[in-house]
Amino acid sequence: MARKPYFLSCPFYLWDMRRLPIFILLCCIGWVLPTEVFSQRVKEDYENGQKKYRGKLKNGLKVGKHSYWHETGEKNKEETYTENGLLIRIEEWNKEGDVIRDENPEEVFEKMRARQFEGFNWVKIEEGLAIHLLRGQKNPKVRGHKDLIIHYATYLPNGKELDNSIRRELPIAVNLYRNNLVKGFVLGLRYFTKGDNGYLKVPAHLAYGDKGTENIPADSPIIFHIITLQAR
Repeated sequence: MARKPYFLSCPFYLWDMRRLPIFILLCCIGWVLPTEVFSQRVKEDYENGQKKYRGKLKNGLKVGKHSYWHETGEKNKEETYTENGLLIRIEEWNKEGDVIRDENPEEVFEKMRARQFEGFNWVKIEEGLAIHLLRGQKNPKVRGHKDLIIHYATYLPNGKELDNSIRRELPIAVNLYRNNLVKGFVLGLRYFTKGDNGYLKVPAHLAYGDKGTENIPADSPIIFHIITLQAR
């Protein structure tokens, strides 16, 4: 029987909403790091009073639309960011109002990541999991740690980014024996120790299975970029 997909925006799409009380308990006793959201509107004006810039920051990251104007009042540029701080569109106009630029930088990065993932020397470990270490021992083995503090980023194989703690500058703490995280993620973390920097490929049957989530297709593997800050 397929497992129901885990979903919660913090720390990433790994939590089951039915277990939110457990998550709150874990935060209280230090197994995960609670995150606070700080949002602020940012604006800048020209000396003549005309708008120069308007935008929004969340935990220091640009989110939503960020607009720029010429000193004469015409819109100059507009940047659109996701809630995770990814720049997904840039539109730019000249003073006559003609579009001179309209592009999606994130699409370029997605294609680069996808090619990078395909070129990795993946080392199979257990149950379909695979690791590619940028830093650390090249022959992965279970380290025997119980608690880790890590930075992570989550991707689909096509390079699409789902979440990224590095952008938020908020690492998470994981207890490998007391958690409600995706099974494949926890199994893979057992092979990481302090200072390791690498990627973990989790097959669908150890992630979200044939159901998927709103952002993860059914039967899709997930790729995690993991940087281990502490391990004990």
